[in-house]
Amino acid sequence: MPRGHALGVTMQLPELDKVSETKKELMDRLDVFMGGKVAEELVYGPDQVTTGASSDIQGATRIAYMMVTRAGMSDAIGNIDLGSDYNRLSSETKQRIEDEVRRMIDESYARAKKLLTDNRTKLDRLAMALVEYETLDKDEMEAVVRGEKLPQRRVKADPDVPVKLPESLVLPPVGGAGPGGSPPGLGGNGGDSPPRPYPAGSP
Repeated sequence: MPRGHALGVTMQLPELDKVSETKKELMDRLDVFMGGKVAEELVYGPDQVTTGASSDIQGATRIAYMMVTRAGMSDAIGNIDLGSDYNRLSSETKQRIEDEVRRMIDESYARAKKLLTDNRTKLDRLAMALVEYETLDKDEMEAVVRGEKLPQRRVKADPDVPVKLPESLVLPPVGGAGPGGSPPGLGGNGGDSPPRPYPAGSP
């Protein structure tokens, strides 16, 4: 769910103190990056995708580029370091690198699309749970995709995040109306005070 300037965030915690990753693990990360855009296309249609996937596309491109130019994980390029002095490479070599990066990302996109298409019901369950609970950890996500109902919990507001009240919302006076008949904190103090959000945890 949206947080600050992010429209949604997926956090992947590292296992133990890993300092290296296998080719399969990197390919899995590519699939995770591509999953966001694929999900938008499946739910809203190809013409309704948003710019929300831009950071995922950047992350996928960065990983694929590293796999091709530094990690020797491209059969077409081989075990050559082509990232340390990229500006000195020939235009033909740069084109081969771009072709390999594109191939990896396109194949990742296809895997993510097949996975989400085959599991569309689970995708919808997860989306509805995020709307209801806003944040889910690993165990909760696994329970949701299995079709299990999560225990009710109250979503707590972040005290550091300002709350913008809808303009049509009329709050009842608390402790008497301010000058001009407006509730305290909503135009009281001579109308100079800006609207104040509810305290954290208030209904």
